[in-house]
Amino acid sequence: MKETVITEKTAVDALDGVGKRRAELLAKLGIVTLGDLISYYPRAYEKRGDIRLLGTAPTDTPAAFLLTVATEVSVTMIRRGLTIAKFRAFDESGSVSVVFFNAPYIKDIFHTGSHFRFYGTLTYQKKTAQLVNPKYEPYIESVPLPDFIPVYSLTAGISSKILASLVRSAFDKLLPTFRDPLPEDIRLAHGLPTLTYAVENAHFPTTEDALSRAIRRLAFDEMFFFALGISRAAGERTSRVGITFPPCRVEPFLALLPYELTASQKAAVNDIYRDMTRKNSAGVTPPMSRILVGDVGSGKTVCAALAIYFALKAGYQAALMAPTEILARQHAADLAPLFEKLGFRTELLLGSTTAKEKRRIYDAAAEGSSHLLIGTHALLSDKLIFSSLGLVVTDEQHRFGV
Repeated sequence: MKETVITEKTAVDALDGVGKRRAELLAKLGIVTLGDLISYYPRAYEKRGDIRLLGTAPTDTPAAFLLTVATEVSVTMIRRGLTIAKFRAFDESGSVSVVFFNAPYIKDIFHTGSHFRFYGTLTYQKKTAQLVNPKYEPYIESVPLPDFIPVYSLTAGISSKILASLVRSAFDKLLPTFRDPLPEDIRLAHGLPTLTYAVENAHFPTTEDALSRAIRRLAFDEMFFFALGISRAAGERTSRVGITFPPCRVEPFLALLPYELTASQKAAVNDIYRDMTRKNSAGVTPPMSRILVGDVGSGKTVCAALAIYFALKAGYQAALMAPTEILARQHAADLAPLFEKLGFRTELLLGSTTAKEKRRIYDAAAEGSSHLLIGTHALLSDKLIFSSLGLVVTDEQHRFGV
């Protein structure tokens, strides 16, 4: 270790074996600090402790085998840049041809009579069992091998073995500083292990049960603290002062629709209307933050359009942001004629909009001569300044990473 004071915020290059180049590779994985490293959990696990016999092993999925090397390695050069190394190995149920491509060095690893644990998919070539490029570990009866091997998402230059080694080093050094943020009474009430146990067994599980308990604890933490964050944000929102929109009659808008709203649409619009007009016990209207969920074609857009109508009738501007130009154009084609009949002007702002047209739209928004702006990410431009923005609608917000 390159420094004595270690915290989760310590840069990853403080670990032995992490120089400038390796730190750059880890950064590609989003790993910059030791905290990032121990929070970079495996995407899967190889169950190498589940030893199978060659004679009964499946041929469609990787499995672990405890084998004895039966022959010395023979290396053949097929052509320039391609070598094949082969040897035979066996267990009590049968034998297998073990094949490695472009690995002539294995002739110095595998020798007759030595024991290895192999992990790979058993295949058959002309009725001959084969293991092609399997993973392997020397087997010594007095030295137990781990039953589970973590598999991480990687980048070129960083192997799962290297990453696991760095995680272990970081975990061991951070262990004295671990503080469990989950209250003890909540943890015990839900039968959850400590955070230290969960982190260690998420990376290096000793049993199936240990892995299951670790994943359960980490999943609980994610949902628990997410819920706390939502609750806190909601509390902060109710203490802020938003716009109190005046009462608004919806008949002029509804008269332009070729259909009647469904009961669900009416309920959603009523909730939105209350959010925009009702004052709380402190005499203020908190900023609205509402998500409208429904199947495709269920009529969410008309509910959003009514919310926009409430804002425009109150003298404010509104913005509707869509994730694609196609969807933004569709919204503009549907809503612009509707709002024009109601006396409101709609503009369409896209990434492909010409610079000259963008300047005109910016000026109209700043002057207040445009009322509804529909667009894509182009609406997030610093150059776009509204005269009196009162409502923002984000369509398909999950596609914006929200």
